[in-house]
Amino acid sequence: DKSHIDDMSKKSGKAFDKAYIDMMVEGHNKVVDEFEKASDNVTDEDLKTWARNTLPTLKAHQDSAKAIKDALK
Repeated sequence: DKSHIDDMSKKSGKAFDKAYIDMMVEGHNKVVDEFEKASDNVTDEDLKTWARNTLPTLKAHQDSAKAIKDALK
């Protein structure tokens, strides 16, 4: 999203790190939510299986992003 790029280009150092990891946590939260919905509600079995199989990796990335965010406080 261009607004994110514009905002990030104005930051440096700790302000950049904090803004970046905030975006990563927010993005992972949205994606995990969508994959959880898909793994329960999608009618195509292949797509549902793919969503269910991908979800653990996404949750691991989400946990890593949250841990980094906590470490930056």
